[in-house]
Amino acid sequence: MKHRLPIGLAAAGLCLALAVLWWFVVPSEASDEAGIGKAVLRYGHSAVWALLAVSALLVALGAPRRAHQATAVAAGVVYAAFVAALVF
Repeated sequence: MKHRLPIGLAAAGLCLALAVLWWFVVPSEASDEAGIGKAVLRYGHSAVWALLAVSALLVALGAPRRAHQATAVAAGVVYAAFVAALVF
C-alpha cells in the first residue's frame, strides 16, 4: 500500500495521544474497586490505546500481518476486561 507509512504513523500518534489522555482520565468507579478490578479500571483503557498504537506502528513499518493482528487482538481482550470491570 502506497500510503501505509504516513497513515500508520498518524494512527499510531493518535492512539498514543489517547493512551496518554486515558492515563490521566480515570473512571470514578476505579475508586470503589480493589485489587485487579481497580488495576484494570485504572490502566486498562490506556493499555488498549497503547496496544493499538503498537499495532498501527507495526502496520506502518510493514511488519508481518500476524504481528499487528496479535497486538490488535490483545487490545480487544484488554478492552473486554476493562468493560467487564466497569459494568460488573
